[in-house]
Amino acid sequence: MATSTRKTSKTRSKPASSATKVPPAAAAAARRGAGKGGPAVSKEALASPAVTVVEDKPVVSGPVLKKPDFIDAVVARSGAKKKDVKPILEAAMALLGEALEEGREVSFPELGKLKVNREKELSGAKVIVCKLRRSRTAGSAGPQPLAKAAE
Repeated sequence: MATSTRKTSKTRSKPASSATKVPPAAAAAARRGAGKGGPAVSKEALASPAVTVVEDKPVVSGPVLKKPDFIDAVVARSGAKKKDVKPILEAAMALLGEALEEGREVSFPELGKLKVNREKELSGAKVIVCKLRRSRTAGSAGPQPLAKAAE
């Protein structure tokens, strides 16, 4: 009758200390690198995860441009009468809203390219999230009249 002996090894868990724990794979890699003339890596460096710093540029929104202010600005730039400008702007904004609701891409050189990213139906409203891409030169030429002044 043959008997076999089996070697068993128990690892004792060390009590938690203030030392930083190192993941086993990182510790093994450090031992391999240090033993072969590679750079020695400290346990602290191995324990801390790699940090990628991404700086977000905060978006600071200015005051809201409301419809009456928009109409007044168009009247001032174009030199047209307010009673003529108001229905034209209202029709243009209605068409713009309808085009975005249909999911169409809107492209005006003075404004940029407006594209619908996603939509969400709410009770009594539809939320449309858009992306506006403007060229760096769009609108940078300063205020220009929207139409030729009447002679």
